[in-house]
Amino acid sequence: MVQSAQLVLRKPIQVNEPSDKVDLLSKYRLEISVELRPFLNSAITRIGYLFPAAQINPRESHLDIALPAQIDFESLKKQLLYTIYREKIREEGKDSRQALSVAVFGR
Repeated sequence: MVQSAQLVLRKPIQVNEPSDKVDLLSKYRLEISVELRPFLNSAITRIGYLFPAAQINPRESHLDIALPAQIDFESLKKQLLYTIYREKIREEGKDSRQALSVAVFGR
């Protein structure tokens, strides 16, 4: 005789709704200038190791951010903007680094 597995339907977790699996999330919006938008995806990926519980969603002109109570928005904002600027500098300096490598190592 074959036993069937029971399917347990659960209500999806909603933002700002108490749950035993998720802390309360606070929503924020962070405006990003046009010049920095090309570097967002890399920066969001890099910042994920510092704030794994943060939910950062890029939009056209801003970021939608959802944070658990234990994460300070100002701290995340500071680290995120720093990471975006680092990505910008890294990308814009790529040609100079390659030219330096060719000049020094002949490659």
